Amino acid sequence: MAHDASQDGEELQRRTVDGYLVRPRPVSPLARQIGKTAVSVIGGDLPVTVQELAKRAYLYTLDPLRNPVKEVFHASTSVLAMPPMLGIFNDIPSHKMREDEVEAWARAGFSFIVSDAEHRQISGWQGREENAMIGRAGMLPVQRLHREAISQHGDALQLGARATMRPYATTIAEAEQYFEAITFPRGQPGSASKDSRGGYPTRLGDRTLCFTPDSLRASESETQGWLQFETSEYILDASRYVEVGISFGVPM
Repeated sequence: MAHDASQDGEELQRRTVDGYLVRPRPVSPLARQIGKTAVSVIGGDLPVTVQELAKRAYLYTLDPLRNPVKEVFHASTSVLAMPPMLGIFNDIPSHKMREDEVEAWARAGFSFIVSDAEHRQISGWQGREENAMIGRAGMLPVQRLHREAISQHGDALQLGARATMRPYATTIAEAEQYFEAITFPRGQPGSASKDSRGGYPTRLGDRTLCFTPDSLRASESETQGWLQFETSEYILDASRYVEVGISFGVPM
């Protein structure tokens, strides 16, 4: 039986905060249906149909801050029950990105695109338009950055990436710093650090800008941090890693 993503809890899928509707619900015929198979995640057909691409464009227009990969997480009872998803590294320079390539990735069944600004540097940075192309096609734009990046992770999310990737981390301290960089402070005095994500208005599907602290945090509830680790410390000290994730509200 397919999971209707539009019927997830009100707290996640439909939230009005300070007068801003930050997570609007799609009309039922166009709501995403997520089953238990890899093919169900991409709409039920491979190659992906033009009707599915049109539905994805509608969902993106309604909520450009959505995260299609995280929707699959929410629809699954556990990691083991979660259907697999396919992703690809993107080395195309941002100034040469075309909708043709993006549509080809979508029709081939990819669910996330990792744009590599760690190896490609500035040519791998995606702007608003490039991330929007990926989002309209129903895929998750992931911005991979160089290992020294801190505040740039928040900048990438502001430009439309819904996840960033921190490569080659080796310590728990680096993981903590990374999750600080992609997380807005809690709004309590003393909770922010020099590495916390900086506040900047986010734009909803109706072009409204979220200015209040609570609406800003609510609108960005679906962003993700992808940690590419290069050490056994994360595995050997798994309990500490879980503590880090919980402290930043990261689903484990």
